[in-house]
Amino acid sequence: GMMVAIAILVGSFRATIVAWTHDTLGADLYIKSPGTVDAGFQGYFQPNVPPLVASVPGVAAVDTFRGFDVPFRGAFAQLGTTDVRSLVTHNALRFLGHPDVRALVRSMYDRNVVAVSEPFSTRFGLVPGDAFTLDTPSGRTRFRIAAVYNDYSTSGGTFMMDRATFARLYHDDTVDSIAVYAKPGVNLADLRTAIVRKLEPLRIDINTNREIRAYAIAIFDRTFAITNALYGISLTIAILGVVSTLFALVLERREEIALLRYIGLTRAGVRRTVLVQAAVVGVLAAAIGIGLGILLAADLIYVINRQSFGWLIEWKSPGWFYLEAAGMVIVAALVAAIYPARVASRIEMSQVLRAE
Repeated sequence: GMMVAIAILVGSFRATIVAWTHDTLGADLYIKSPGTVDAGFQGYFQPNVPPLVASVPGVAAVDTFRGFDVPFRGAFAQLGTTDVRSLVTHNALRFLGHPDVRALVRSMYDRNVVAVSEPFSTRFGLVPGDAFTLDTPSGRTRFRIAAVYNDYSTSGGTFMMDRATFARLYHDDTVDSIAVYAKPGVNLADLRTAIVRKLEPLRIDINTNREIRAYAIAIFDRTFAITNALYGISLTIAILGVVSTLFALVLERREEIALLRYIGLTRAGVRRTVLVQAAVVGVLAAAIGIGLGILLAADLIYVINRQSFGWLIEWKSPGWFYLEAAGMVIVAALVAAIYPARVASRIEMSQVLRAE
């Protein structure tokens, strides 16, 4: 049951992250400043850099992003800013409820209106139509929530405002990263080289969307590599459970086994009997475990995850893993039965029957 539950949770989460990265990383190239990485600070671009990138031949459009953590109601949330007008042509956010994006952009452009992530909404209990106040360099400001979008970049939650609003309130026109949309048919390797040369001597990191997606999935896989250890623990528990169960059965049925041996059952027959019992235990355990695992996975995804993180995880049932898990449990049961079967086959029938 634990193996199946973890497999469904991790598989569903991974499939959701893959779909999310494909939706949100729609640009062809992404540029960021390496900054002083060793000191833990993030580098920024001055406002003259995005126009330089947009002037490179082969570039169709650019988007900019700025984000950092801000204190909010005794915790921290991430504030993100972008030109919301780009959502009309390059919508990189998965809005819940499918609102009219054009109307949403009009309501957010250069106004104190924000969109919040689902984790932010869950964590702070705020929904579209609600308002909150935030301390900014221009003083305490009231923001209204216009929409909720799905996001997995942070468990603390994010909220997004228009870049013009951010510049007006925070007096900051720098950007963290630049998304580049290439013209059809442009070679991305050549375009990357042209951008690097255009921005010299400025140091930049520039990656394709495929590289960033692969990096994000690699981080996810490393994070959940511990699940292999959980599978090993599950199998160990299964083996110990079957061994103890079969030993108890063998001890309880010593007289019966001795009598069967007396009327002609061979030692090999005794071993086969115990192995058949182990196979039955394995099959029943696999069937019950799969059912319990599905129920536990549903609780993890739709209850515990929603209460703890607010993430929307799309259910993905790994049908192949049900067979694999059942096979592993049945094989583990048979392996665990080898020693109890040997013990049962070596019961001295004369001593047992004489005592009886």
